[in-house]
Amino acid sequence: MPRKGRKGRKGRHDTSMVKEEKEEVVKQEEENIDAESEDDADYNPKEIIKNGEEEVDSDTEVVYVVINQIRGRGRPRLKRKGEEELPKNKKIKKVFVDEDGNRLTIRDDEVVTPDDPKGDEKITEMGDLRGGRQFKVKTFTAIGRGDRKYMVSTDIARNVGYRDSYFLFQKHSHLFRVTINEVDKLTMIRAGILPSSFKTRAVYLVTARSIYKEFGAKVIINGRQVIDDYYEDKARKDGAIEGAPALSIIESTAHRSHHKKHEIVANQILPSQASDKLSVTWIYDNALKCRQFESMLLYDRLDLFNNIASGNTDRDSYTGITFVPNITQPTRHKIRKIVGSNEGENKLIFETKMVDSLRIKTGLSEVPTEIYEGVVDEDVRKAIEEQKKLELGD
Repeated sequence: MPRKGRKGRKGRHDTSMVKEEKEEVVKQEEENIDAESEDDADYNPKEIIKNGEEEVDSDTEVVYVVINQIRGRGRPRLKRKGEEELPKNKKIKKVFVDEDGNRLTIRDDEVVTPDDPKGDEKITEMGDLRGGRQFKVKTFTAIGRGDRKYMVSTDIARNVGYRDSYFLFQKHSHLFRVTINEVDKLTMIRAGILPSSFKTRAVYLVTARSIYKEFGAKVIINGRQVIDDYYEDKARKDGAIEGAPALSIIESTAHRSHHKKHEIVANQILPSQASDKLSVTWIYDNALKCRQFESMLLYDRLDLFNNIASGNTDRDSYTGITFVPNITQPTRHKIRKIVGSNEGENKLIFETKMVDSLRIKTGLSEVPTEIYEGVVDEDVRKAIEEQKKLELGD
């Protein structure tokens, strides 16, 4: 009789062989899935999976993904009643949608969006700008995609303020991400269209026309609001000022912070344009802010003097000393010899006079009464007299 130990070793050996065979089968099936999914070059993170029975518009680009129902390790669970067995290879449809779940139609590597006759006068169907306008980002034609102009997604993402293209496509669902295969990528690198840094990286493209429709004047060199926007009516509705320099909202994603910081940064504003359009505005704003700040300082100091005059001082509870602001103390003295009738008397007279240097001096104290007497009404005359007394210190 064979020993139990040998039988146990043989059983373990057979089990390991079965496991190795299963692993090879799983690996082979995964390679088949990868080979079949390589044809799906265009990928967009904003997409959902819908059943194949649903009707899809003829213009909608549909991607088929092969899903193999691979049995996992271990004993399979019991089949429940009324449960239909899925076929080994089931094809389902993947339809592109926006953040609200609305279906997006893809045509010519672009998400189909409403056209504007005024905007079509500024850019062609192939993405060439009209009227002497120029993009801030380099545009080029991709191999095998005709004369349509494209941009590298990372370049345009950094130009509008995103750290990389992932956030660009996440925030703007109307942009479609296009990928190119390895052969076309190397060919474009050799031709100087793409930088050599993309040799070991995936390249994602986006059409120039869709970028212009999405961002408008923000991606145009020296762009002007409304004038260089594709959707002029929408720009006016959003509060854009016609002819003003285009500004871009930059979203900071540094340090992986979950708090969103927004700042407005002007994009390449020429000095001549800045002086022509912003000179009067910034001078007025700065003068107004300075006036407001000086008024705040003046009112605070006047309030301080009023508190001291009314006896509201600060007393130290430990020493019992009463403190007053330093600006209320004398800083100089003057000695005068007064010649009077009593010259023989030897005596000194000390007179202390507090002068408030913070009083608002308008120059009315030097205006004679005859100038405004009988010309202004009684209320104005009283206000002038009070101002004169305030300036004279009476």
